[in-house]
Order: sequence, then structure tokens, then C-alpha cells
Amino acid sequence: MKKAYELEEAVRFEGLGLHSGVETTLEVRGRGDGGEGIVFVRGDKRVEARADRVELRPLCTMIRGDDGTEFYTVEHVMSSLFMMGIVSAEVECAGPEVPILDGSARGFVEGLRRAKKREVGDVGWIDVKERVEVKSEDGGSWVVCDPVEGERMELLFELEYDTPYIGHQSLALVWGEGGDDVVDRVWDARTFCLLEDLERVRAMGLGKGGSLENAVVIGADGVLNAGGFRGEDECVRHKMMDALGDLWTLGKYVKGRIHFHKSGHGLNNMLARRLMGLEGGE
Repeated sequence: MKKAYELEEAVRFEGLGLHSGVETTLEVRGRGDGGEGIVFVRGDKRVEARADRVELRPLCTMIRGDDGTEFYTVEHVMSSLFMMGIVSAEVECAGPEVPILDGSARGFVEGLRRAKKREVGDVGWIDVKERVEVKSEDGGSWVVCDPVEGERMELLFELEYDTPYIGHQSLALVWGEGGDDVVDRVWDARTFCLLEDLERVRAMGLGKGGSLENAVVIGADGVLNAGGFRGEDECVRHKMMDALGDLWTLGKYVKGRIHFHKSGHGLNNMLARRLMGLEGGE
């Protein structure tokens, strides 16, 4: 069984928003109201981080409340909460975007690991009884979730980029019974982009806070960052970390074998919504 936790002290983070370029702060703390789930807070605005609150926004995961309140780039802190088994928390953000830190989940995990926590039972599981599949319109990207024995998530992520510095990468992990040390496998993997895509991203009004301090940039001649990649499979490890954060909008682990093929936040959320439907939500 995987233990569930709630924070007994607040943890504070600060830094730039990747897309807004605005300095912001984030404080993660226990809810204190006996409620379950992760809720993002700004002033008197509160939005639950649920799969059915996610709306499409390019290059990140965004949640939106009924009143239009938005929080975006939430995936890294959500992944960190997943990896720490924190099922109940308030995440107070000074602005609409979560700070990017170094582009990975490492800073969030380090802060949450140090914080005093209390057990609040066991994390629940969504039991997948039959195949669930989602795919892109052209069928080139997809996610498949199949039943599996035992309380475990078997995860496989595959990506492919038309550059020799990424190429085809795959990563297989197990979370739960007989699982790997998932946290240490993915927590330091940074967000990445191709140099040739930067102009398009900036034209969309995104990536204003991006730099070599918080993202890996791959050019025609290799990685522009001093020191290069944090391991040759950093890109797929980052994609896996993102997926864990997107699935934590379920507030439960998934008892299933999940194969992500060239997936992104949109398909991850489509899968989460389908799995939420198995639990009676939608």
C-alpha cells in the first residue's frame, strides 16, 4: 500500500513563470479543512486540480474555475505532489502561473521532502477493468491503459524527435508493488525545446521567462546548455514526469499498464478524464 500524506507545515517557492516571465511565489500547505484533493488558491479564488478542470493551453497544463480563474504550468508541482503521496493540499500562487524553478521537479520535491507531514491513510486506486485508449486526430500520438495485476502502475513512455540529439527514447517504470525508485529517476529532468521552435513559441506569446537556466535548448549542433543533458534520456524522463503530474488530477493512482506514445498534456488529460469517468465522475 502507498501511504497518503498531508503537510503539517507550509513550503514556499519562488521564481519566474516560464510563459509569463513574471516573478511569482508559491506556497504549498495542508488544507486544514479536512477536505481531500489539491486546490489552487489566489486571494479568495479557489480551483480544484481535477481532471475535469483542465483546459487546453499550449505547452502546459492549465486548470480553470467556474468563474474563469486560471492557474497554469501546474504540472511540475502536481508531479511532485504525486511522487510524495500528498493527497490533500492548498497551493497558493501569487499569480496565474506556477514558478518554473530550474525546469524540473527537483526543487519542489526537495522542499516537500523536507517538510513535516502526517499520514492520512492510503492513496486510493482506480481499478482499470478493460482497455482505455485515447489518440490524436491523426492517430500519430496515443495513450493506452490496460488492466494489470496487483496495486501497481506500469508506465511506458515513448517519444521521437527528428534530431539526432533526441531521436527515439523510451522509459519504463513501475509505481507501487515491486516498483522502481520513480522519484529519483524523473525528478531532475528539465523541460526542453528545439531552438528552431523558439521563434514560434515566442510568437504565441509564450516562453517569455524561458532561458538556459530553466530549459534545455537543442540546436542543430547539440545542446546549448553548459553541461549538456542530465543523462542521455532526459527528454523522455521529463515527459514521464509531466504525465505523472497530469494524472495526479485524479487524486488516485491508476491500477493499470499505461503506454504513452508521443503524448502531451492534452492526451494525458483525455486519458485522465476517461479514467475519472470509471470512478463515476465526468
